Amino acid sequence: MKRIAIAILLAPLSACGAPDVPNQSEQAVGGTNADDIFVPQGNASAAAQASPGLSLAPDGLRVVQGTGSARQLAFAMSRDQVLRAATATLGKPENQTNNPECPAGALDSVDYQGGLTLFFQDAKFVGWDVDDAFPGRFTTMSGVGIGTTRGEMERSIKVDVEDSSLGVEFRSGGMSGLLSASGETGRVTQLWAGTTCLFR
Repeated sequence: MKRIAIAILLAPLSACGAPDVPNQSEQAVGGTNADDIFVPQGNASAAAQASPGLSLAPDGLRVVQGTGSARQLAFAMSRDQVLRAATATLGKPENQTNNPECPAGALDSVDYQGGLTLFFQDAKFVGWDVDDAFPGRFTTMSGVGIGTTRGEMERSIKVDVEDSSLGVEFRSGGMSGLLSASGETGRVTQLWAGTTCLFR
């Protein structure tokens, strides 16, 4: 009788002390470090918490986890590596093209839903561009994205604004874009960084 009672008492204690076992429904993406990107499968609440997103950066992109950790997708990384990470995060590309007439030379472009285009040259990631199809869909870590006003931008980053052949253009470090107007209420209508296919 004593043995049965002890066994009953120890069972919940051993369950509490058991190490966490990774959910086998989680799938590592693209051969990256398992701590970098996980795509939860089959658990809606876990997916909502852990689903990664993409953040814009002057030197590439960031894959941002629900936990707040981020992994860099820097310019000059291989096309395959960047596309694996972007597709795991955003879903399949909508369109892939090659434009031999870009000012910087022939560029491959890959379009994702939400207005994001990635550019590749010689199988390397060289640039990104975001249009105004979905305001606020993609932003920098500081919240700058399509629809952000000049006034809002200048609270977090320093920008230089000028009239160019493209319109009201601004630059901030390695990132550039267009505004609907030059004043504080002018809104971002396009953003880009790195090498893109812009005709001036």
